[in-house]
Amino acid sequence: MTTIQQLDPVYVDLDQSTSEMERLRSQIASGKLKRPAEGVQVELLMESGKTYGHKGKYGFTDASVNESTGSVSSRAIFANPERALLPGMYVRARVVAGVDPAAILVPQRAVSRNPLGQAVAMFVDKDGKIEQRTLDLGEDVDGNWLVRSGAKSGDRLVVEGTQKVRPGAPVKTVEVAVDPATGLTMNPTRQADARPAAGATGQ
Repeated sequence: MTTIQQLDPVYVDLDQSTSEMERLRSQIASGKLKRPAEGVQVELLMESGKTYGHKGKYGFTDASVNESTGSVSSRAIFANPERALLPGMYVRARVVAGVDPAAILVPQRAVSRNPLGQAVAMFVDKDGKIEQRTLDLGEDVDGNWLVRSGAKSGDRLVVEGTQKVRPGAPVKTVEVAVDPATGLTMNPTRQADARPAAGATGQ
């Protein structure tokens, strides 16, 4: 959660865990994440779930760690010409500090949990049969999960009819495109998108 401090421009205080900050720095240093060409940007999500119309930029990052929370404070600056943001208001922030050009997203509705609590999803193998895979999930990205491992570009993921299919069962598939902004299946098409992973409707 973040706190708005001033009217226009608006100063928004952000808290980031030291573990998350270190993970981000490590991924950028290793080249796994690329810094956006326009620099680090911050987006706000209002209580209604809508994205605030103006993107913000970092103002500063505190040089010390809050011992009670284990977090580091930062400040972002936003234009607020419509006065939509008010002092004392709580909003959610999304910091775009790095981009993974090889990232794989899968719709959240295609993922379930097994008895061990692991994230699993159904895929169609090269022989047209169902296989269940365990996924290592990352962040929630607009109704999708970022997949760290367990899926790759070109995989066929079952996004509809998952309750009816079982591992090893042959299936007839219909390729569909998944809207990366909403995670929803669009009209069936032969142009299946691999990022998010290509969808398949089990029948």
